[in-house]
Amino acid sequence: MNDDAINSQQPQTLARLLKLDAEAPRSWSSADLGPIFQHQLRAPLSFDLKDLARSRHRSVEDLSRVPDGAPLVTFADALFHPHPPVELLGAIKAFAKASGDEQRGMLPQEVATMLYYLSIVAALVHCGRRITSLSDAALRKGVEWAMGQSWIDERTLTMMHEGLGHLPAQVEG
Repeated sequence: MNDDAINSQQPQTLARLLKLDAEAPRSWSSADLGPIFQHQLRAPLSFDLKDLARSRHRSVEDLSRVPDGAPLVTFADALFHPHPPVELLGAIKAFAKASGDEQRGMLPQEVATMLYYLSIVAALVHCGRRITSLSDAALRKGVEWAMGQSWIDERTLTMMHEGLGHLPAQVEG
């Protein structure tokens, strides 16, 4: 945006853009969410997880090291690796949870929620580990929500389908 374009905007619009208006609703279209999610998948772990890793007294490089290769660099590397470190997936889940906070979050809530469920599913599918205290029903509901989003890519949709296979069948009562 050049100076003329900025000066011609309504103050409320500029406040939302600059996140100065804490009460301003943030709404993103499906057309926006897909590219934002893909950008996050390509984002380096070292930038977004550095504070979380430090709180665990580890470096991101240490958290992202796999025995069979080079360290995992991006969120996609970690989430879609056949044997990712479960502690790294836990750090991604914590990042996603914090990033979806409506007031202070760095990501649109829908993208953060997708990343949250994807990290949980990746741990189930690739590590055989559960990194959430959500009930099976709540987890199933979240995964089904994720699968219903029109903006997710095929790889994420496939992972979510695999994740459902690791949950007990839903019992109608």
